[in-house]
Amino acid sequence: MIDVHSHVAVPAAQELASRTRTLRDEPMDFFVSAATRARPHKPLRALVDPELRLEQMAAWGVDIQVISPSPSHFCYWATPEIGARIAELVNDGMVDFAASVPDRFVPFGTLPLQDPAVAADELDRALARGIRGFEIGTDVAGMPLSRAGLDDLFAKLAASDVLVLVHPNGYPEAAVLSHYYLVNIVGNPLATTVAAYYLILDGVLERLPNLRLCFVHGGGYAGSYPGRLAHAFRARDDVRAGGSKADPATTLARCLFDTVVHDPLQLEFLVRRFGASRLLLGSDYPFDMGQADPVAFVADARLSSKERNAILGANAADVLGSLPAANASPARVP
Repeated sequence: MIDVHSHVAVPAAQELASRTRTLRDEPMDFFVSAATRARPHKPLRALVDPELRLEQMAAWGVDIQVISPSPSHFCYWATPEIGARIAELVNDGMVDFAASVPDRFVPFGTLPLQDPAVAADELDRALARGIRGFEIGTDVAGMPLSRAGLDDLFAKLAASDVLVLVHPNGYPEAAVLSHYYLVNIVGNPLATTVAAYYLILDGVLERLPNLRLCFVHGGGYAGSYPGRLAHAFRARDDVRAGGSKADPATTLARCLFDTVVHDPLQLEFLVRRFGASRLLLGSDYPFDMGQADPVAFVADARLSSKERNAILGANAADVLGSLPAANASPARVP
């Protein structure tokens, strides 16, 4: 079983970010600082403690876990110089964390997207250091990914043949989202949807068919409501104004999605709509909005044995390439 969506924190990077931040404090600062206190809440401590993580993986039956940076580490608000240093600390920290148990963890890194040239340099350095893929936010300081000058970087990522996880990095706390944690419940999948639609309608994914993107949380509303986008593309000139010629639903179907959707009916819909080959097991560990018992969640859905096997590990093994030797063959379930 291969979990492609989990998070690790790098305290040194968070400390630098906290010292230089000029924006309002973020809740993630608390999570990372809490993870390093003497007796922190156990799930938060798993952000920095590989042994706790291994305990949970064993309980779930997860063989290999992709570890990605905490979303607080994107730091696109920083100057290019500070952003580059934070990314270096994050990526080196992810490699070191994975090296603590090299047969169980696959390290993903981050990139300072606020400066595409600096990000391209860090991409090369991180890959040479041992980073196996990247996690990026859904916007760059409010700018859609497709309009942040990242075309060359995306082409470089496509040529590098690595998986890129697209993860929400916050959403404006409009008054209507200020209660009941709606900023996360609604805002996070909305941020993912907006990112995916811009990448499609601005033609980025059409120009770079080999760019391997996985939109987490089941793709947000992009994964669950593709028909409205396809209809709008047919019905309205302004939706086609970005230059994309392909049916957006067809383009979306080339993307990957994780299984953090919390409802087996939603998982079944994604499989029926896009095919089991487009789904990757995810947990969002260790945060409280993660998927409870992700392996059992997939196993309990009304899927064929072949579909379950693909989602639980075979797809990730294909996408990630070489894996730790001790677990190179994903476990199978009936």
